[in-house]
Amino acid sequence: MGSFFALIRKDLKGYFDQPTGYILLIIFAGVISYTFFFVTPFNTTKEASVRDLFTLLPWMLGVFVPASTMRLFAEEQRDGTLEILLTQPIRGWVVLLTKFLSGLIFVNLMIITTLGIPIALSSAGALDWGAIVAQYVGSFFLAAAFVAIGLFTSSLTRNQIVAFIVGLFINMGLMIIGLDIVSVTLASRVATLLETLSPVTTSPASPGG
Repeated sequence: MGSFFALIRKDLKGYFDQPTGYILLIIFAGVISYTFFFVTPFNTTKEASVRDLFTLLPWMLGVFVPASTMRLFAEEQRDGTLEILLTQPIRGWVVLLTKFLSGLIFVNLMIITTLGIPIALSSAGALDWGAIVAQYVGSFFLAAAFVAIGLFTSSLTRNQIVAFIVGLFINMGLMIIGLDIVSVTLASRVATLLETLSPVTTSPASPGG
């Protein structure tokens, strides 16, 4: 059990031992806050709602999660430390699970940075915090799916940029197949299947607060 937590600490330390982790957190929080307040229709309504935040969040995660996970396996393969790690008395699934949890913890930190948005809006009107909490929980599960994809793409190559591009392509593909522009061109059964697979669908959004 000690090695389990030691591996998680090692991977988390890798995010914050260099500026990359801090830069990702700051850019994510800055981009999503700017986009929510100045690009989405939020400014054109007089309603205190975070619905647009949770419409925007999957697209942001689709970009930033591959950037966060691209190093987890690719860097170790490039440096030759993965082979050394796997020769230790540690099961392969433990290595995989610790890397997944490390990536998920970091990505969830990115999601948590957006809490400032509903907190700021709560001073302008009454928000449905039950719905907001449920949407954040859903975002954590979506992040877990994207982290799993990021781990897979990172394991395919020693090049972090290649891992990022492949992960980004898969994430964007999964979201695009749920859009109306795609579903209207397909048979209803196929369109329903693709919308089910996609984290972004055109079904009416539930209230966001």
